[in-house]
This record gives sequence, C-alpha cells and structure tokens, in this order.
Amino acid sequence: RDDIDGTRNVFEAIWAAGIRRAIHVSSVAVYRGQTQPRRAENHPQHSNDSPRRPWNVYSISKAVSEQ
Repeated sequence: RDDIDGTRNVFEAIWAAGIRRAIHVSSVAVYRGQTQPRRAENHPQHSNDSPRRPWNVYSISKAVSEQ
C-alpha cells in the first residue's frame, strides 16, 4: 500500500507544481517472477510490453503503482 500511495502522492505533488513529465522507475521484481533466474546488469531491459509477473506483496504493490 505504501508504494501505491507514495507513487500517487509524488505524482500529485509534481502535477501541482506544474511539472507535466516525470520518469517512473519500475522494479525488476515486477517482471521477473519468483521462478525467473537473476539477470546480469547488461541483460536487455524490459519494456512497457514485457509481461509482468509480480509474485509477492512488494512486487504486486509496485505493479499496481505503475498503472
């Protein structure tokens, strides 16, 4: 819940300040899923079209905050 409310609060604050563009950084936990192996730093990055596989409370809250 903190990730969801925190993300909402940040974006409401920047909108109120007149900022109209921002970068939201996701977490690999949203995409990787519990059974996926760890990836090297130079592994290709995920995109908006990549399937999400949240598997615990943290990754689920991060996935919801991206919507």
